[in-house]
Formats: sequence, C-alpha cells, structure tokens
Amino acid sequence: HLARATAAILCLLIFDVEPSDSRAQERISGGTGTCISREREALLSFKAGLLDPAGRLSSWHGQECCQWHGVRCSSRTGHVIKLNLRNTYLQQPLYQWHDYYEVDFSKSLSLSKDELSSSLADLQQLRYLDLSGNDFNSTSIPAFVGSLENLRYLNLSLSYFVICTWWILHGWSVSHC
Repeated sequence: HLARATAAILCLLIFDVEPSDSRAQERISGGTGTCISREREALLSFKAGLLDPAGRLSSWHGQECCQWHGVRCSSRTGHVIKLNLRNTYLQQPLYQWHDYYEVDFSKSLSLSKDELSSSLADLQQLRYLDLSGNDFNSTSIPAFVGSLENLRYLNLSLSYFVICTWWILHGWSVSHC
C-alpha cells in the first residue's frame, strides 16, 4: 500500500492536476507569486479608470498581478498587500537653496472619469496604499478607503483630493465644504 501511495503522489507532482478547492482555483500560479483572480480584476478595473501618460502601469497585463509594477502580494496568501503608485517624477527644485522638489504632474496618473474606481475596496488585505503625487482632479477621497480595515499606511499627499472628505470619513458633519 505504501508503494501505491507513493506512486499516486508522484503522479500528482508530475501531471498538471486541477485543484478542487475553490480558493485554489481562483489563484493562478506564475513566477514567484500567486495572484488571486478577483484581486487582479479589481486592479484592472482601477487601471481602466485612470489616464497614464508615462506608462507607469504598462506592466499591468497578464495573469500574474503580483509581478506588476507597484503591486506586492503576500507570499503566504497571495493577497495584494501593497499598492505603491506614488508619482516619482520630479521637476527641478522650486528654489536653488531648498531641496524641495515639485511633482511633475504631466507624468502623473489622473482620472479618466469623474471619480476614483471603488474596485480597490476588493483588496481587503491591503496594508499599504500610496497614491501621492498624482492628479485626482480635486475629487473627494473615495469612501471605500474607510472600508480597508487592514490598511496601515495611506499616502494621498499632493494628489489633489478634496480635503474636506477626510473629515466626513471620520464622522464629522462638514456642511461648509
């Protein structure tokens, strides 16, 4: 019986066997990471609502979203845990004696529609979100940001979001905004 069990295990290792577990089926192997299909679709939906003149999201295609620029997944679970889409394009210093650089918004991500796609709400294991230095057209900070319960780092600086929304997200009544 031991020989049969060993042979069965070897067959499973040699031949491509479809997983029967529904969670395993929604993951797609590739490279060093594993991408969960519903999270890949959420990222693609988010990308579809953006203009990307510098091509920063050009790697966002194919099945393996964990290998895309700015996306990091947990090696243990495959969930997207980090999304770093910070605009790193800088213009010359504002002042010669100062080391503060102005963001080059001509190369920033911007909205192709009136609001940021709420599809990122599907990334429930997201811990790190950096959208700084992008031009979000003075829209409100999306309410879905408040539903990301695992989020530990959020950077929306220099992204042209309406600042009053932060107060609303935290339960304040802001009628004068």
